[in-house]
Amino acid sequence: MDAGMTMVYRVKDPAMLKQVRAGDKVTFEAEEGNNGIVVTKLTKAK
Repeated sequence: MDAGMTMVYRVKDPAMLKQVRAGDKVTFEAEEGNNGIVVTKLTKAK
């Protein structure tokens, strides 16, 4: 069983978060910005 991992990131567009809920598995793309790593694309994993 995979225990998973929790990390905190900022999102470029907060509207992306409306498609996912806590506990969902996701795939994402991120880039390094001035304030750390920023999620630029987020999709719910299948």
